[in-house]
Amino acid sequence: MITQGKSSVAVGVRINKEQLNGFVKVGDYMPTQENNEKIVFENYPNGNHITGNTFGITDYILVYYKNTNELKYEMYGGSMKVKNFSDTVTNFELRDVYSVSADNFQQTLIYLGKSGQTIKLAYREFNGDFIKPAFSTEVSYDLSETKKIGYMNCEMEILEATNSYIKYKVIKNFND
Repeated sequence: MITQGKSSVAVGVRINKEQLNGFVKVGDYMPTQENNEKIVFENYPNGNHITGNTFGITDYILVYYKNTNELKYEMYGGSMKVKNFSDTVTNFELRDVYSVSADNFQQTLIYLGKSGQTIKLAYREFNGDFIKPAFSTEVSYDLSETKKIGYMNCEMEILEATNSYIKYKVIKNFND
């Protein structure tokens, strides 16, 4: 229903087809560095990663060169590019990529359903990808008393509700 947390959007790259013997996986990648000439993409915390077969001695990255519109798979040893190692990646697109930082605090209300005139919601707090069990609870509201409900500074008006569907209007979000 409602989620409150911090997220970011950046120009990322989407790989549409696994390539280069599986070293470049399908998925979205966030930029880690950018300047006037290029954008660098490294391993992305959603599980997409750029891999190689050199026993962890080197780093593999994707580099988008702005002036040629090329995406390259490159190998680095320490901070130096390994000479003459650069393969072209095809079947990609630059696009907005959304990310929630692992150290962000999020609050969420989840609709659990309705029984009679009572609706149930679950409230959860997350720190990054980790749920905080002590800060997870279920709450119930009797809609025969009022259609306006609130929890943890969040307020909403319930317009319609069934056991599997809810229509509502947000009056105030968690941090408003």
